Amino acid sequence: MVSPQPARDRLVTGAACITNIGAGERRKRLAIGIALLGLSLALLAVFVDMGVDRWWRLVLLPLFWGAGLGVLQWREAT
Repeated sequence: MVSPQPARDRLVTGAACITNIGAGERRKRLAIGIALLGLSLALLAVFVDMGVDRWWRLVLLPLFWGAGLGVLQWREAT
């Protein structure tokens, strides 16, 4: 009985990875990601210093999410 091939063995070799954005757009996404990360961390520090309830800190989730997406898109060139 033949065992199925792992998924990594079924990938086509020699396929080129082509980025779909230019260098300027990648820099812009990185800058936005870093700016959002800085803003998120600053607001988190203010919330902690003011003693804001933990549940109110969930308001920062979209900011951290956007920061992560910006850096991820820069890194993966998508």
